[in-house]
Amino acid sequence: MAQAIESYLDDGRSERFLLPILDYWRDTPLRKITGPAVRRSAKKLYPSVSDATLNRQVIKPTRAVMNSAADLWGIGKISIAPFPERTNIERRPVTLAWVRAFDSQSRKDGLPHLGAIAVYMYGTGCRIGEAVDLTWADLDLDNRIATRRSRIRLRWARERFESLAKRLQSRRDRAAYGA
Repeated sequence: MAQAIESYLDDGRSERFLLPILDYWRDTPLRKITGPAVRRSAKKLYPSVSDATLNRQVIKPTRAVMNSAADLWGIGKISIAPFPERTNIERRPVTLAWVRAFDSQSRKDGLPHLGAIAVYMYGTGCRIGEAVDLTWADLDLDNRIATRRSRIRLRWARERFESLAKRLQSRRDRAAYGA
């Protein structure tokens, strides 16, 4: 499995979620890894998470690595049944008022970065993983554009997030000067 993951990464694929999978399987030959064994590994790696998380963090990345190796080395592809995900979960989106209140409280608590990320996520619709993966090179603060790794360009509303852009510019400047 280690060689398959190395080849997968060499192809420029994401390393996200792969370290625990690598640690679990180490030098196990691909032919010995079965769909049911991958499902068992998911439960051992993350015993207290939802089925959706098991699918996202173990099943899909393992399948991607193994099927990439199958294409590369001419071996059979693996079929891994996903865990059933609950679809009847009521989800209510946060409101701008909630985001502003959270931002304000996080600043009072000395955690301005948490408020900033919440404002950014609300304004762009990106997920937490996408937000924390951003680098300064991904942000064009003057034009209010963020380019994610998927190369989708997101523009956030100038009037709502002007203060966020200023805060981010200030943080970037302080980071550049080591302050």
